[in-house]
Amino acid sequence: MKNSPSPLFLLHQTLQLALCIGAGSVLLTTAKQIRPSACQMVKRDLSNPTLFCSSRRVKKYLPTKVKLIKRDSTPLVFLHGLFGSKSNFHSIAKSLVQRTGRKVLTVDARNHGTSTHSADLTYEAMTNDLTHLLAQLHIGKCVLIGHSMGGKVAMTTALSQVNKRTPPEHQYESLLHYGLCVA
Repeated sequence: MKNSPSPLFLLHQTLQLALCIGAGSVLLTTAKQIRPSACQMVKRDLSNPTLFCSSRRVKKYLPTKVKLIKRDSTPLVFLHGLFGSKSNFHSIAKSLVQRTGRKVLTVDARNHGTSTHSADLTYEAMTNDLTHLLAQLHIGKCVLIGHSMGGKVAMTTALSQVNKRTPPEHQYESLLHYGLCVA
């Protein structure tokens, strides 16, 4: 009987793919923030999120405290499902930071968690939020990981980034180039 690859190995392989985009409120976790006994630090970060929104009306009131330190590894961005929040990914984000040293962002979509309320709750609006967030954080390439609604936002975002000249039969390969993980 063949040895099957471990779930961590499969996750690592999946995370090698990637372009990602996010919005709402964001928690950035770094290797410096996570130590074996740093639970209080992480909880403090979860209770003080940084908000982002592509709406010009709201944008001027939102802080932009998140800064990415440039490294060789591609950041990971987690997008939750309907009625979820960025805290759904707290444990996995902490583990990935510890094991891979990558930057990990968990994002609250509009009208979820601690993000602001908006009457417009469409995939197009959430994609615009995510695109705006990544641009604001100067993230050109990242790994997008979405669950359910977050997966749809990830796919919509990735498809919006595909070169308009790419023939339809090659768009799948383009998405693999950017990287996408949907659960």
